[in-house]
Amino acid sequence: MKKAKKRPPSRRIPVGWITRSEAARRRGVGPSAVSNACRLGGALHGAVRGRFLDSNSTSFVAWMAAPRDAAELHDLAVRKRSAEIMRLEIRNAKERGELISRELVRTHVFGSIESTNKRLLYDSPKTIARAVYALARNGAPIEEAERAVRDHLSSQLSAVKTTAVRLLRGNGEQEASP
Repeated sequence: MKKAKKRPPSRRIPVGWITRSEAARRRGVGPSAVSNACRLGGALHGAVRGRFLDSNSTSFVAWMAAPRDAAELHDLAVRKRSAEIMRLEIRNAKERGELISRELVRTHVFGSIESTNKRLLYDSPKTIARAVYALARNGAPIEEAERAVRDHLSSQLSAVKTTAVRLLRGNGEQEASP
């Protein structure tokens, strides 16, 4: 007689069951609050199904509908107030000209850096090679070739810095005047 193969247990979560972290997210509390409520005698003890919670149980529905306790309300008020303070600080910093727009940096500053990188990778090698070759043909010392390369690269890089400073100063003046 052949033995029937045992099926492995299903890994699917039954409909209406949720994880404790999902319950915490729905209620707007931390995971520790859900863990405390799941303990013996806690508000969610009747909804515990192994690692999951039965969202259709009366204890789960009552816990979700229950008014928040004073500590939860205080935490919400503190988070709301800190978000409001941060929003006001950002607005004040923008008005003082301490912040610049992300779009300005993305288009102008990074665009300038990108064009300089292209010049350094495509145009500069030709220019530097010709200058070094001419110096070598004339018998110039290696230090003179190094100085020529350094001068060429620094002139390309200083142009980026000058452009970025000009754009950022121009942005501050534009925002300051209404």
